[in-house]
Amino acid sequence: MPIMMMHGSDDNIIPIEQGRSSWQTLIEHGYTIEWNEYPMQHTICSEEISVIGGWIMKQLL
Repeated sequence: MPIMMMHGSDDNIIPIEQGRSSWQTLIEHGYTIEWNEYPMQHTICSEEISVIGGWIMKQLL
């Protein structure tokens, strides 16, 4: 199952360390994860939306 994870490096709600830890745990359990970090808080940016769109299209092909 394809999984994409994204996290803001300045997230003040869910610390980046917690996101990285969950990413690492999934990798240790054999999942392939596409991980992206962005210099932002607990929000979304236009670059992230573009990456999500490209990732979804890749999954559909």
